[in-house]
Amino acid sequence: MRRLLLSHMPLRSGLLAVCVTLAVPALHAQATPAKPADASQSGAFDAVAIRPAAPWATGASRRLAVDTYSAINMPIATTVSTAFFAPGLPVRDLLQGLPSWASAERYDITAKVDGATATQWKGLTPAQLHERAMPLLQGLLADRFKLVYHRVPAEIQGFALVVSKGGARLEVAPPDEAAPARPSIPQAEGGWIVPYSRGENPHMTMRNVTIGQLVRNLSMGVIILDQTGLTGRYNIALPLTDPSQEGIDTEASAFERAHYWDVTLVGLELKPIKIPTEKIVIDSMERPSAN
Repeated sequence: MRRLLLSHMPLRSGLLAVCVTLAVPALHAQATPAKPADASQSGAFDAVAIRPAAPWATGASRRLAVDTYSAINMPIATTVSTAFFAPGLPVRDLLQGLPSWASAERYDITAKVDGATATQWKGLTPAQLHERAMPLLQGLLADRFKLVYHRVPAEIQGFALVVSKGGARLEVAPPDEAAPARPSIPQAEGGWIVPYSRGENPHMTMRNVTIGQLVRNLSMGVIILDQTGLTGRYNIALPLTDPSQEGIDTEASAFERAHYWDVTLVGLELKPIKIPTEKIVIDSMERPSAN
């Protein structure tokens, strides 16, 4: 059992905080035929460098900026996930056939777009940036890793966030909400995540955020759909559902991961739903070609 401890860390920081409003792929009537990964219709990366990570390397990072995608000392599985799935989706349930070396061996990848594309991407939200980069990453995988895959229909466990029968009990953020006094993390869509400090009881505090932002921070690798109908901006503080938990069990069930934070205190609840989608099945994949 592996647990991700959140004792003094903000929930999902850096690139891992990049989540998108979920658009679940439609359920296909039958599996599509095997094919190489999609090449971008809007171009490809202008320059790509891929090499095995240094054996002594310890740090690891993944970054998506307006001009560069990088995955340093990371398994290729990370780039495959980024190329096909929006952050927050349960990749382990939706990706099959990945060769063992793709998860075990670590590489350094740096891929840059040309200047015109970088200019076009300026000002995009993290979600929009990820959406633009996905077909380019798929093209990179097809070109350098000879990735061939097919899609099959799937149904996975998800949850709908709804207002409880007693009504929502959310604090509406004032229009002129000031930044929190304590160190906080500004969000691309506005508002802040306020980390808790070491020694404090674990809690998730968000200031001046939408319900969509809340949903994305609840996801924990589980699909959650916003069905509250709430359109305002709110100040939200949620404790742990189970105060005895020491952290997130990464192998926990979808129900446990979705209910890590207690939304019932603000008049919300999570209802289990089945969501039609697609799985990506890897048919073949090779170690990368030389630069």
